[in-house]
Amino acid sequence: MEIWFRERRRERETDGEVEERLVREREGAKKTGEGKEETDRRWKERKKARGKETRERQEGWREKYTEERGRETMRKKAEREVFNCLGGGREKESERERRRTEGCQTGISERERERGGRQKREEEGRRTKTGERKEETDGRKKEGGKRGREGIGGEWEKGEKGRERGEREKGKQIMRGRERERGRKDREGRSERERWKEEREERDRKRDKERAYGREKTGKRMKMREGKRAREKDEEAEREDGRRKNLGEKRGGRGEGERKRARERETDGGVSDGYMRVRREREGDKKQF
Repeated sequence: MEIWFRERRRERETDGEVEERLVREREGAKKTGEGKEETDRRWKERKKARGKETRERQEGWREKYTEERGRETMRKKAEREVFNCLGGGREKESERERRRTEGCQTGISERERERGGRQKREEEGRRTKTGERKEETDGRKKEGGKRGREGIGGEWEKGEKGRERGEREKGKQIMRGRERERGRKDREGRSERERWKEEREERDRKRDKERAYGREKTGKRMKMREGKRAREKDEEAEREDGRRKNLGEKRGGRGEGERKRARERETDGGVSDGYMRVRREREGDKKQF
């Protein structure tokens, strides 16, 4: 575009202006009248100044950004400390409030606070979440005895008598468990087993229904597909029929149109189209060529 404007401008120039322009171009100066060297120097200075401005702008931005990021990091750190001090958001609001008033301000560590809570519970005699007295809890634990190999019926139980007692105890425990299972009924008065049975039957019913529906859908789809295929076949046959009629041919034979096209396609070893065929037909000996 610029070139076009320049050319239009030159078309409008008078002889005097042309002369002046040629002189200027020869001496390498622009319209300012300065020499080429001066122009170049001025451009270089401008370029340098521009680079400096950009650098300064970037430096300023970098400092500002670093400062902001530092501030952001500090803020997040402070927030995290408060968050952790308040229990890391895993407990109720009231509990968090209590921690804030008790712990964070006074600088008590998490573990110390936990320990304090345990001591307080023990002093009140409440060792476990069940709310029973400490003595009761300890007594129950002693009765229960040790777990695993040292427990009732374990292989470490001493002597024949002990083993028998252990097996008896174990059998009793198992029976008790079964009775409990059998006896447990839900709100409708069904036992666990009945409920499972019903659930299984319901699942099976649902599955059968889905399968039947799926089969039905698949069947429909297949029918539609077959119908479509049959339609396409008929259309294809009709098209083929029409083509044959146009070529003036009967089913099974080559029509004149097709023979004509075959003749047009003929070339014999680079000789002009149809020449060899014409020669063959004239001489009447088809096999020889």
